[in-house]
Amino acid sequence: MDSTESVRSEIKAVLERLKAELPRMQRPSRLAHTHSVARICASLCERFSLDPLEGTLAAYSHDALRDTPLEMQYKFAMELSDYDKFSSFAHLYDRILASPAFADKVIHGLAGASYLFFEFGYSEYPALEAVAFHSTGDLAIGALAKTLYVADKLEPSRLGLSSGTAQALETESMDALLLRAVTASVGHLKGQRGAIAQSTLDLYNALQAKDGEK
Repeated sequence: MDSTESVRSEIKAVLERLKAELPRMQRPSRLAHTHSVARICASLCERFSLDPLEGTLAAYSHDALRDTPLEMQYKFAMELSDYDKFSSFAHLYDRILASPAFADKVIHGLAGASYLFFEFGYSEYPALEAVAFHSTGDLAIGALAKTLYVADKLEPSRLGLSSGTAQALETESMDALLLRAVTASVGHLKGQRGAIAQSTLDLYNALQAKDGEK
């Protein structure tokens, strides 16, 4: 078995275990959202020449700890931030702690990546990054992380999405989808008078500027 097949076999095994765990960890509406995000993420991966199986794993992991106690979420997040191999996660953890106004809302992403790494032994960076950054976004995230961000923010159960969202998921470029996703996220948070992560605002401003150059 070559390395690619070995990783795919690992993903399939982790997915099987994760799918068995989620019904006891997530409330029904969250689980339905997760299934939907997984379908969208896999479809986008097909469109943008990424591995749909890895995208599916990231999607099923992204809200794995969202409904667990905050104490547990912070514990997992701290454990991953202390792991020397992934410096980007330490920076993310520090940024989250520095912004208590929204920390409790976004810590589950980093916690979910930690859960995937420590509890399931999965160590491929693209999926871990996607899970860790799916709430905040970031200018430097990779292709799979962008894909999961879009799939999560444009999932049909989200309130306030435009009528053209479903068509956009099938036709628009990744940059256009990212702008659509971050615009929806920022709009929702402003409507709720919620705090917005600086990395989300940076991503929004950069995409707006890029779109304005066309």
